[in-house]
This record gives sequence, C-alpha cells and structure tokens, in this order.
Amino acid sequence: MKITLHYHGQLTTLFGKTEEPLDVASRTVAGLKKELEVFDVRFRESTYQLAQNNKIINGNTEITEGRMDVFPPFSGG
Repeated sequence: MKITLHYHGQLTTLFGKTEEPLDVASRTVAGLKKELEVFDVRFRESTYQLAQNNKIINGNTEITEGRMDVFPPFSGG
C-alpha cells in the first residue's frame, strides 16, 4: 500500500523533510508503527502520533492508502 507521511512540528527538523512517500505492507496503525521503526531508527527514538483523515489513530485501527500525518506529542488546554 502506498502512503505519504507528512511530518509536522519538530519532526520536520528531525527527518529533514516535510513529506515522504512509502510503500508499506501494514494495514493497521500498530503494524505501521513497527514497520516505521524498522525503516528508520529515528521513529524508535521519537514519540509521535499518527493521523489519517484529520483523526488521530492508534492500535488496531485500519489504515488506508494515501496521506498519513505524523505529529510530535502535543497537549491541549
């Protein structure tokens, strides 16, 4: 499946880019996170959240082809 990671905040500096196309085998968020951590050690060393279709996703949530936003940790108030 083809996805495009869109980095936000401090992650753009960490990865040195704002977006990155990838071809992944995973179909869930948990699987994708494991795959990303093998793809690039910086994912293992970082705290990040994934979002798709303007919604933070995690665990066994299914992912779809297309845009995947990668956010650093944030808090609201």
